[in-house]
Amino acid sequence: MEARIGALDVVGVGINVPMQTTQRTESIIRSADIVYYGQSSSIAEAYIEGLNPNSFSIQRHYHEQPNRHRAYLAMKDEVMSAVAAGKNVALAMYGHPRVFADFPKWCVDETRELGGRAQFHAAVGADSCLVADLEIDPGRNGIQHYEATHLLMYDINIAPTTCLVLWQISLAGDVSIKELHRTKDENIQHLVDKLKRWYPAEHKVCIYEAAIHALDGSRQEWLPLSDLASAELYGFSTLVIPPISKPNWDQQVLDAMGLKAKELGNW
Repeated sequence: MEARIGALDVVGVGINVPMQTTQRTESIIRSADIVYYGQSSSIAEAYIEGLNPNSFSIQRHYHEQPNRHRAYLAMKDEVMSAVAAGKNVALAMYGHPRVFADFPKWCVDETRELGGRAQFHAAVGADSCLVADLEIDPGRNGIQHYEATHLLMYDINIAPTTCLVLWQISLAGDVSIKELHRTKDENIQHLVDKLKRWYPAEHKVCIYEAAIHALDGSRQEWLPLSDLASAELYGFSTLVIPPISKPNWDQQVLDAMGLKAKELGNW
């Protein structure tokens, strides 16, 4: 008789736990046969274990494996062992489960390849906290998101007329994938030097960190771009760069549509 393949639900508990944890996520965690969680907060860990006592942390793999990639593979193998054994598995991640989380996607893909049901569930992520705390409306001037090393290493042309958000700035340029908290200062300086292609050195940027506890406030530290390499940066630090100007009208399109810029108001 062929063994029954289990199911996998991948949830995010939000950034500020349990204030940002949805009822749907709580229900999935409670009803799972087994829960694996990737959390860096003791409050989040205790909360998850309170919902389901058959819950296990996978954070140890960061310390047991030689680099982040090997740690993610070990995490995937642990989760998939329960799915293959026919369990209904919940994987509870920090923030949103599909944002900056590779191995949950590997688990979902492998579960489906085995014939099991697998699903991601929406959650509050750091991006949601960022636009609320900094009062940014992406519908106003647009917004660009890049992982810091990705922007540093690739030939990417950004638009300084929109808000730029750079994730994992403390790890910019870390191609060893061994660091967990901060890369070398010279790597951050390489990022600053590249950003100077579009922004003046004195342009004010914001180091942002979402609040992870109910009584905490978010970190919103404004400083000149040129001072970024000497600033305190952590694995959860995000860089927000406001636009330096408004975009120019596309006169060719306006002419084709029979419109005049002066008549368009705040558009």
